[in-house]
Amino acid sequence: MGMRAEAPLGIALRGSSALQMWRSLALLEARALDERQQRWERGDFTHDALPEPRASAVLARGRQNLPADYSLRASSDAAASLAARFSLDLPLQVQVSAAVQRRSTSTLKARLLALPPTPQFLMLEPGVFVASPELALFDVAAELEEPELLLAACELCAIYSPEPDTGRLLERPQIARGAVLEELAGQMGSSKGVRQAHFAASAVLERSRSPRETQLGLILSLPSSRGGYGLARPLLNHPLELCSAAAQVYGRGICECDLFFEKASIAVFYDGEETHLNRRQQHNDALRHNALAVQGITELVITNSQIKSIEKMDRVAGIIATALGKKPCSRKDFKARQLRLHRMLLSPASGAR
Repeated sequence: MGMRAEAPLGIALRGSSALQMWRSLALLEARALDERQQRWERGDFTHDALPEPRASAVLARGRQNLPADYSLRASSDAAASLAARFSLDLPLQVQVSAAVQRRSTSTLKARLLALPPTPQFLMLEPGVFVASPELALFDVAAELEEPELLLAACELCAIYSPEPDTGRLLERPQIARGAVLEELAGQMGSSKGVRQAHFAASAVLERSRSPRETQLGLILSLPSSRGGYGLARPLLNHPLELCSAAAQVYGRGICECDLFFEKASIAVFYDGEETHLNRRQQHNDALRHNALAVQGITELVITNSQIKSIEKMDRVAGIIATALGKKPCSRKDFKARQLRLHRMLLSPASGAR
């Protein structure tokens, strides 16, 4: 007697499980890119194709609706295997297509969640779907504290992943987009988390290269009601095109700024104070400073100790606010809100570069 073929897997990750999946896919890609860069530096250009799965490859497949015949089909063993492969917590949060399928076990938390009107699922492999990065953020919006949600959004919109084993920050492509999260929040009507998702989309910073860049940008740009200075949202790691005179000084036509306040013509660079600059680095920084001056852009260098000091950040923010024509915050409770924001953003769990 032949063996009975197993029914194909049918599972669609939502909520925190989808969020964890995107973090795992991003880290897999970051590690692959780092390994390739190290091989290239050794002169080894073989095996150039990046392995799958990885975040950009999954996103490139395109967003889709769940199949019309989708229903949850996953044994406890299959769910545990998927969780182990991608370092996901159990139970997995998954989508069901009917109320009768809702159940909670040690490996699966099946939920009948609202489906957006636009395609917001991606196929990881046959029978396995994951909510888009933006839908995953929307799903957890009502469950997380506001700063935690905002940092999660900034992380998916960043261009780095932290390596848990070494603490290194590995470069990789951006996964989520603030504009897509804003659009999605507008489509979800009265679903839980709409207000929180709108706020995260309005405040998220994209293209950060480190937690400290994110924290610095949020401290400067969040509204005073949240303890920030209420400055315009900066562009992070913005490739600034230099005029011909500035390009001649710098030796190249593009200067990438850590944070760029375009209307104030101010470029901010973060210095982690981890190492003393060597002569070459000092020379390159001087060229950059002079080129920006020719371009008519003020350069500010902010150190780790400045970020940790509210008094020092007050002075930095004052310079940018003056250039933007903004007046200092007059809220009576601003200092208390400011202190709360600093404590939440700069806690050890938030990370640093």
